[in-house]
Amino acid sequence: MAAPCIHVVFLLCLVPATVASPHRNLRKSPVDIAAAPTVSGRCVAADHLLRARATAPSRTTASRQVSATGWVKSSYGNITRNATQTFDFDNTNAGEKVNQTTVAHAGVAATDVAGVLYYSMQMRQSFPLFLDSGPDQVTVTHGLEETVAAGRWSSGPRYQSLRNTQRSSVAGASWGIRQTYRYEATDWCYLRNVTSSGYSIVADQSSEACVKGPLR
Repeated sequence: MAAPCIHVVFLLCLVPATVASPHRNLRKSPVDIAAAPTVSGRCVAADHLLRARATAPSRTTASRQVSATGWVKSSYGNITRNATQTFDFDNTNAGEKVNQTTVAHAGVAATDVAGVLYYSMQMRQSFPLFLDSGPDQVTVTHGLEETVAAGRWSSGPRYQSLRNTQRSSVAGASWGIRQTYRYEATDWCYLRNVTSSGYSIVADQSSEACVKGPLR
């Protein structure tokens, strides 16, 4: 006989299988009840089990790489050009939290037949995205991080970095946004922070001083 389960939610009961004779009388005496073997069972709350499966973290990754090599004839001789490009994607989903990053990298270099470097440039772009949600609040953070490093024969600065981060949060009936913009180069720097609450701007700060460190 199956062990009875009583619960306010739907229960999944796992018990050993038993076979009852169709000719057996369902009415039993107290002696038969005392002598009958006991069967133990295990009850699992189905709603809790489904919720645990739904919030289990999952991760998705992808990557790609492309490279090319060629040469051109110039007044400096044959110039060899090497170009590479990579792409990486990483997404972790844990139900109420999502952490995603997309990174793209591109590089090019030009050398002569002796291996002397004439021109080079490396660029890295990152697009982070973070989502954190709860019963009464949601926070979304996303941005752009770009770094460019150039070598000889470059008309622009040798190094420049651009980072733009925006954080939006909603809690109940209120909401706010904070955006940070930072540009750094070998010849100039600029930083600006803007914070708003609802439809009003509560803070707006800017500076041209070079400040190292991560964005906050």
